[in-house]
Amino acid sequence: FVYQDQKIDVNGEFINLPEWLAGHPVKLKADADIHFNKLIPVTFTGNTPKQDGKTKKEQAFLMPEDLFLNINLKIDSLKHETLPSSDISVNLIYNPGLLTFNSLNMKSLNGVISGNGFISQSRTKDLMARGNFNISGININTTFKTFRNFGQSFIKAENLKGNLTGSLSLLLPLDSLLKPQMKSLIAEGRYIITDGALIDFEPVKELSAFIELTELENINFEKLENDFFIRNN
Repeated sequence: FVYQDQKIDVNGEFINLPEWLAGHPVKLKADADIHFNKLIPVTFTGNTPKQDGKTKKEQAFLMPEDLFLNINLKIDSLKHETLPSSDISVNLIYNPGLLTFNSLNMKSLNGVISGNGFISQSRTKDLMARGNFNISGININTTFKTFRNFGQSFIKAENLKGNLTGSLSLLLPLDSLLKPQMKSLIAEGRYIITDGALIDFEPVKELSAFIELTELENINFEKLENDFFIRNN
């Protein structure tokens, strides 16, 4: 079928689908392949406008208790403000309180991202996201532009050039409103930057008392390799 210019192909087995759609207290079980020629998430989630100047009260997110899914999902093109992507494939397995994604593969930010992980919800409604990812050929400049410099102004997209390859493991708690608890983020990985450059970066220019300023305005390097860790904020 086609929904708002998105062609969606579904092939699989669905148990209790009519009853579930009608709101009856049944469990929906599905084992299916789903393919989008393009996916525009905002057409499904929508943006609820404010009424009378009042902000709609946020409600806690609850993972459904009546779904059991095994979905092989393919998306040719993802139209998303934060992470536009293409050639996406992933296996999604959902049981109450736990969403697992396996064999994720996607093209984004001029490179390739792959990985596995899960999102779980506790009895207190808090969520935990965990993932292991590999990235290859990611354009650093494009990444910083896409994520709006990750909310900081110390080093910006215009200061950076190069391609990023490496691995990333992260553990990220979220509250019941799906807001990430960044102070509790744990992440570690290894990265390699090739054909890189540090461009017009003010903190480096402060070394001009020791080195010619022209040499500090554009620092190029063939390869930079290191490990990184994020803990305790």
